[in-house]
Amino acid sequence: MGLGSFKRVGLAEACKKADWARQQVQTEIHPVKQRRLQRQQSNSRDGRLENLAWEAYEIHKASLKHGGADGLWVSPLRLHLLPKLGK
Repeated sequence: MGLGSFKRVGLAEACKKADWARQQVQTEIHPVKQRRLQRQQSNSRDGRLENLAWEAYEIHKASLKHGGADGLWVSPLRLHLLPKLGK
């Protein structure tokens, strides 16, 4: 289990992280699996193309013709891109 780059993490901080990891193992929580699970959960919500597309649409909606109400910007995403690439 990595505790961080030696250039960024000092010895005292690395010792604290190692103690924390040992405590987690003693309470039967595997720190590496826990970190992996947290990354998967955050990636599954934040980095999704669908979420990013809708956020971009909301940001640019005011600058679109008719305020984006005609759907010319978002309909190709909704009809072609998102079904092919998935959610």
